[in-house]
Amino acid sequence: MFIILGTIGASVVVVAGAMALSLVHVVQRAQDEDFSSDQVVVLETNVITRLHAQVLKSSSAWRNTQNELKCCGYDRVSVLQDYLSASSSWDASLQTAVEDANAIGGRYCSTRVSECVGTTTEAHCPVPGRDYCRVELLQVAQDNYSLIGICALTLGATQLLFSAFGLFTLLCDVRRISGSSPIYEIRHQMLSPVQPNVPNAEA
Repeated sequence: MFIILGTIGASVVVVAGAMALSLVHVVQRAQDEDFSSDQVVVLETNVITRLHAQVLKSSSAWRNTQNELKCCGYDRVSVLQDYLSASSSWDASLQTAVEDANAIGGRYCSTRVSECVGTTTEAHCPVPGRDYCRVELLQVAQDNYSLIGICALTLGATQLLFSAFGLFTLLCDVRRISGSSPIYEIRHQMLSPVQPNVPNAEA
């Protein structure tokens, strides 16, 4: 029973690891700005939505994140609009989410247009030598998915190996018990408490 449960659990962990590694590929496509895949579009919209939730919950936490990653805001609204408009995923809510994230500037943000990289209408832009945080956040996601995937696959494969070893040991024990227990054949004999009187042959 324990071997079966262990095998099922290991299989689930292996599948989870494989899914995490597949997400690494999706993140890489997002980093390459390849939005032809629906998976990349879903990933991008989820990142923006979760980031907006963090901004609404604690603006200081988002500012600290920018300072730790040494970046500014999320990305230009016009760039994201170009990415997501082709898939009809861009709407007013996503635009508001990005604008709210960009409105909170960190240490590496500037409000002077002369310091902005290219033309921008954002409230803040990265100072020279820095970039928006989208690149950094996607890199963090890629590293996390890679770590989770590798750990899950290693743990699942190890568990499957132990389950196989346990099954092998169990089969060996059953075979050993069967081979070391001889089978004795008991002859069938009628037994009666009353023995019949046999006439004396000498009489």
